[in-house]
Amino acid sequence: MTLGAKSFPLDEHGHPRKGLERHPILEDEVIAYAGASILGRVYQGQGSSIGQRFG
Repeated sequence: MTLGAKSFPLDEHGHPRKGLERHPILEDEVIAYAGASILGRVYQGQGSSIGQRFG
């Protein structure tokens, strides 16, 4: 599973900008199955699931 930002936004001088909200928000009881990638500032509501369960 991958959680995180897609990239580092750069300022006008090409330096990474700090203090920006770049990571996902997962509420309580969210299920993220193996192989899921959650990139960027996305919101997953309570009780949702990401990916697919096999078996």
